[in-house]
Amino acid sequence: MQDQTKTIITEINKLADKPKADWWNNYLKNTVKFIGVGIPEIRKVLLKQKSGFENDPQLLEIADELISLKIAEHKLAGVLIYQLFLLDKIENGIILEHIESLFNNGYIYDWNTCDWLCVRVLTPVIDKGENDDISRILNWNTNENYWHARASLVPFAQCKTLKNHYKNLAIALKNLISREERFAKTVVGWVLREISKFDNDFVSGFLEANMKTLSKEVITNSLKYSDKNTKRDFVARWKEL
Repeated sequence: MQDQTKTIITEINKLADKPKADWWNNYLKNTVKFIGVGIPEIRKVLLKQKSGFENDPQLLEIADELISLKIAEHKLAGVLIYQLFLLDKIENGIILEHIESLFNNGYIYDWNTCDWLCVRVLTPVIDKGENDDISRILNWNTNENYWHARASLVPFAQCKTLKNHYKNLAIALKNLISREERFAKTVVGWVLREISKFDNDFVSGFLEANMKTLSKEVITNSLKYSDKNTKRDFVARWKEL
C-alpha cells in the first residue's frame, strides 16, 4: 500500500462518527461499510495533502487503491482524488480505462460509490464532449455487472449537455429497463425525469413501448413533472398488465 494511501486512511479514520455510520449502514443495508465521515470532511483531508498530490506520479494508483478498499469513505476519497486532482491532468481515455478496471475487479458494488463516481468523474468527462469517450461509456450498458451497466447512464442524468445526447441513449435505456435488478432500472427513471424537462414526447414514447418491464419506482421518477392525472392514468394502465 502506498504511503499516501495509508496517510489518507489514517486521517479519515480519525473523523469516524458511530451514530452517522450506523445511519448510513442502515440506509444502505450494509452493502458497504461506513464509518461516518461526510464528503466535506473527506475533501478537507485530501486538500491538506494537495502539495504532495501535485507531484506524485502514483496518484492514479493511490486513487484506485482507495476505491479498492472495503470502507465507503475510503472509496469516496479515491473518487474525490479523480475529481479534484486527475480530471484535468490525465487523458479521458486513461481515466475510463482505470474505471473499467475498477468495475471489472469488483471494487464497485454499491450505489453510493457507483453514483458518486458517475457524478463526480464521468459526468465531467461527458460534458467535455469527446464522442469516443461518450460512446465508450454508453457501451457499458450491456455489461453483465449491473453496477458497470448502471454507470453507462447515471452520468447523463445531471450532465450539462443532456440535450445533445439523449436521443443516443435509447438503446441503453432499453437494455437497462429490461434487466431484473432494481438498481439497473432506477437509473432509467432518473434519466427520463431529466429528459422530460425538454422532450416529454420522448419520455412518453419510451414508457409506452416498455410498459411490461417498468417498475412503479421508474414510472414515478419518469413522470415527476407530469400532472397528477397523467401519472394516475399511466399507473392504472400499467397495473392492468
